[in-house]
Amino acid sequence: MFKSETNIIKTAGYLLTILLVISLLYVLKAVIIPIAFALIFSITIKPITNMFCRLGLNKTLSVGLTIIIGCSLLVGVVYLFMLQFTSLMDNQEAMQAKLEELNNNVTQMLGKNKVTAQLLQSFKSEMSVGETLSKYSTSILGTMSTSVLFLADLALIPIYSYFFIYYKDFFVAGVVRIFKGLNKKQSLNLIFELQDVVKSYLSGMIRVILILFVMNTVGLLIMGIDNAIFYGLFAACLTIIPYIGIAIGSILPAFMAFITKDSGWYALGVIAWMGIVQFLEGNFITPNVIGNKIKINPFVAIVALLLGAKLWGAFGMILSLPGVAMLKVLATRSHRMKGLAIMLGEFDENPKAKVTSKKVMVAEPS
Repeated sequence: MFKSETNIIKTAGYLLTILLVISLLYVLKAVIIPIAFALIFSITIKPITNMFCRLGLNKTLSVGLTIIIGCSLLVGVVYLFMLQFTSLMDNQEAMQAKLEELNNNVTQMLGKNKVTAQLLQSFKSEMSVGETLSKYSTSILGTMSTSVLFLADLALIPIYSYFFIYYKDFFVAGVVRIFKGLNKKQSLNLIFELQDVVKSYLSGMIRVILILFVMNTVGLLIMGIDNAIFYGLFAACLTIIPYIGIAIGSILPAFMAFITKDSGWYALGVIAWMGIVQFLEGNFITPNVIGNKIKINPFVAIVALLLGAKLWGAFGMILSLPGVAMLKVLATRSHRMKGLAIMLGEFDENPKAKVTSKKVMVAEPS
């Protein structure tokens, strides 16, 4: 009886701790998000610092040049994205005219039926196409304004990244002291494994996104779709959502092709091409570029993305998958958390363990 009550108290304590951590992550997100981004960013660009050091540059200059190069690349990508988005918004009047024309054609087709005509008239009185476009444009611009304000906090990322890289040995020594249950060699191996997981995932995803960006953009340009660079980059970035990311990203360019082109075949062409890209990404590109170091259950990945978005918005979505990958490494090293490691990993279709009537052996996570 006493043991049962003790277990209940322990479980309640764990749950309260988790709730407290989540609450702190939400309340202190303006402070934690830049630090988390800086940590992951510094791990990703650290090889550039090592290259400069091998060339004979001193540590301070090497770290400084690395930060400048990394930030320049990020700013360039954001600038390109915003430039394409601005071009898209400049065509709002033309899109509105096309939508109005499409709306009138559909109304004429369906207006032959009295009941349908009444429903259409009621709907048109509630909201016009122009109002719909205006509403969504305002919503998008409002979201972007909020993001721009939040970028003021993200300006600290280069500063944090500089210190993470420059004082790497200092931080590693501190983490080794924290893990008192492990000897120094085990602690260092754990740190390097976490580092390797984050670096492999992010560098691999960047390469995958670049490949998909080129494939998407080339296909859209061949079909003559306006703002092909924006749509290609947008769909490529959504590849962080397993199996369905590019398919989701194809909806917007397909819709725009439908309302701006004279034939519906353009929209079908966009969907078909991005479907092919999605197939190639899932079966050939990602497995060969990222490799087998990081295997996360697709269901867990989608849930992590949703939870990250709920907690920290778009920044939470970006940080969620590297966070899950690191959690999987930690869980694999802990006997108490082996079950969690198995659930986070991908299912092994050819498990080495065999299931018998007397013993049930569970395959280790990939």
